[in-house]
Amino acid sequence: MVLSSSLLEKTVPNKGTIKILQLPIEPFQKAAYASGIVNPPRDADSSIRRYQNYIVNDGEFYPSFARAILARYADWPLVPSKPAEFFINYRGGENAFRTVPYDQVLDNSAVQRDANLFKDKIVLVGATASELHDLFGTPFSLALPGVEIHANAIDNLLNQTFIRESPLWLWLVMTLVLALVMGSLLFILSPLRSLVVALVLMAGYLAAVYACFLARWWLPAATPTLAVFFTYVAGTGYRFGKEEAEKRKIRGIFSKYVSDEVVAEILNDPEKGKLGGHKQVATVFFSDIRNFTAI
Repeated sequence: MVLSSSLLEKTVPNKGTIKILQLPIEPFQKAAYASGIVNPPRDADSSIRRYQNYIVNDGEFYPSFARAILARYADWPLVPSKPAEFFINYRGGENAFRTVPYDQVLDNSAVQRDANLFKDKIVLVGATASELHDLFGTPFSLALPGVEIHANAIDNLLNQTFIRESPLWLWLVMTLVLALVMGSLLFILSPLRSLVVALVLMAGYLAAVYACFLARWWLPAATPTLAVFFTYVAGTGYRFGKEEAEKRKIRGIFSKYVSDEVVAEILNDPEKGKLGGHKQVATVFFSDIRNFTAI
């Protein structure tokens, strides 16, 4: 038998935040094989996506609930092992695992229907009723019972199907490479073609993120994609501002000497504004008015 324990944070005046380990009462501890931490970390939206293999507090290692159960079931060591933390690869929402009402266990009706119901299986005892407030948000459900979260974690560890987090350096390098590629092409291609390239880069990266997810590797989708987007916006804005400054400069210089039509032609093709002129085949027509001098 494996029992649950909790590692809670508490704010103490003049001491800040401290962690308090809550263990089962002593008679239960003596009768149990071990206890494991049952409160996995929550993300900013309070959803549970990650699970800890073990927890370190004041230099002491404490196994998670899933780890403690597998130490008993599969003879795994309780000592730390990699990964320390992983993303839960959920089977789905509620009832992804077989659930047996507790009253059917007490009156033995469940076992009478299936004599091998619990044989050689990991059995978790936990609350599923909403009145007991043991429900948590997950990617598949807004209110998944905590016992089913632990069931998913145990399944992931036992079958090694959890989602691994990519190294920090990898997605930082990918972010930098995508931004550099986008930035270099901005000054070669037209704004419209640059936009097409930006969309292709973002779509390609998101496709790579999805392929890695299917292979049970997690890559951040937002940071590299936003890097491409903001590089395009910043580069296009800089290019537009620079071109407008050049046009104002040309207009200010040539408008004093040539007509507006010529200035517009120079703005459309700045090469025509270079000094030295250019050769061109032209026909010149000369005319005079008879007896002009006498007029």
